[in-house]
Amino acid sequence: MANNPNDEVTADGNSLPLSKESMRINKLEYEKYASSLQHIFLTGNLQQESLHPFFYDDRVELIYCHYQPGDDGSFHWHEAITEYQIVISGAFGVQLADTEEKEWFLPGDVSRIRSGMCVKRIIETETITIAIKVPSIPGDKVQCESCNRNCRSRQLNSGG
Repeated sequence: MANNPNDEVTADGNSLPLSKESMRINKLEYEKYASSLQHIFLTGNLQQESLHPFFYDDRVELIYCHYQPGDDGSFHWHEAITEYQIVISGAFGVQLADTEEKEWFLPGDVSRIRSGMCVKRIIETETITIAIKVPSIPGDKVQCESCNRNCRSRQLNSGG
């Protein structure tokens, strides 16, 4: 798989020169994976093989997210990435680690999670969102168990 921002990576892992690149990833090319993949990365600095067409770009990640009830995330934060979510259908909840406050987003709503904010995803109904992460940095996510912050979530989870 090519990691040149001037190349497009095709479904078979080959790259096309800029002059021959496609401007489109057809919905049918990625949506068929929605039942088996919770997150379908369409653009970004993906460091793994992709089953569907993918545009390499280290400036931004664009992710089609398809969640089922109970697909809650775990508390985490990003060192340098700001994440936006646009709700297409369903409802998307975000719980803050430090206050345990929950904020709900409905179709058409846009959320912003700034770098450094420790949050957890809450899903109570089938939900589709488009996530946008700026910039695209592999390994930027810090999970609660790897974190050294002294926040309320860590205190509750460690019994302290």
